[in-house]
Amino acid sequence: MGSKTIENLKKAVLALNQSGKSRAVMSRYNSAGDLAKFIQDQILPLQNASLAKEKLHELWLIFAPTSDFDEYCTDIKLSEEIFQELTLLRQAYGPKAIN
Repeated sequence: MGSKTIENLKKAVLALNQSGKSRAVMSRYNSAGDLAKFIQDQILPLQNASLAKEKLHELWLIFAPTSDFDEYCTDIKLSEEIFQELTLLRQAYGPKAIN
């Protein structure tokens, strides 16, 4: 996985932790901190090319337009960039990565 994606995910974790928002209207996560923890937990497996397809799919959903990340953070440019990078990675995983 490209270092740009990893750096962007780290930026997303930082932004979420700084947002301090609790339950968002449309999110499946209880707080920005819970969402940040999930993303943080996926960085090392992503760096080691051992991220499970299900976790990749969940990350992809988190950064999809108007999804979980957007509920807690207003950095739409960062969200869109990560979404595009994860879309390419999902395509590289093949059809089984796309539910």
